Amino acid sequence: MNRRPVMSRRTHRVNSRSIFSGIIAVVFSTALIVIFGEIVPQAIFYRHALKLGSGLVPLVKFFIFIFYPVAWPLSKILDVVLGEEEETIWSKREMKEMIKIHEDSEDSEIDGDEEKILLGALSFSDKRVKEIMTPKNVVFSLEESEPLSENVLNEIRYSGFSRIPVYRKEKNNIVGVLNVKSLINLDDNKLVSDVYSEEKIFEVSEYKKLDNLLNQFISRKSHLAYVVDTQDNFVGVVTMEDLIEEILKMEIVDETDTHHDMREQSKIVEQRI
Repeated sequence: MNRRPVMSRRTHRVNSRSIFSGIIAVVFSTALIVIFGEIVPQAIFYRHALKLGSGLVPLVKFFIFIFYPVAWPLSKILDVVLGEEEETIWSKREMKEMIKIHEDSEDSEIDGDEEKILLGALSFSDKRVKEIMTPKNVVFSLEESEPLSENVLNEIRYSGFSRIPVYRKEKNNIVGVLNVKSLINLDDNKLVSDVYSEEKIFEVSEYKKLDNLLNQFISRKSHLAYVVDTQDNFVGVVTMEDLIEEILKMEIVDETDTHHDMREQSKIVEQRI
């Protein structure tokens, strides 16, 4: 009768120790790999990424050259099996938050003015003309048949505008723009119709996006447009300066401006009415 081999207690203890030692070795080696192979290098490179990365470029190129015969076919196989790797695309909101974080950091090279410009540029194409235009009730305009008398010239000078909308018979009917530069050395007994330009003004919807308006200003070589609503009623004017102010996130005021913010002035006028 065959007997089963009986494992001695000593042999059992040795096997248990071997298993336990193996588990300890695996856990210990895994901890060392995670700490010194991942956590520490990531922490170091996170703080000095550009400096260390630029110094290791030759080493990286060497390994790329060595492993290229294996890595290239493997990457193509993975692209076929799993699909091509998607690029990381940041949303505008995420980019804005990143810019704010950078500006708040003491080590960042981005200052407050640059933050304003970057944030303004990122939100520029999302805004509409009606958000930045000068409302109709504070627009200074001239009738085309009006004579350029001394009183009118004084009004133009006091207004502080370099370009003035010109209307025909009623203020809703904008037909051109008067460039104040054209009044230099002007002869007497001239009318507004003698000096204004029809080509340098155009109509835009109050819902037009600002990036499209900027392209129109550039293509038309114009700095002024009159704004209409959905019923084609004249509701205000918008200028190249308004666009620049929106990008810079600040009011541009020169020595001839009588009001800092025309939209705020419009609200004051409405309250008085």
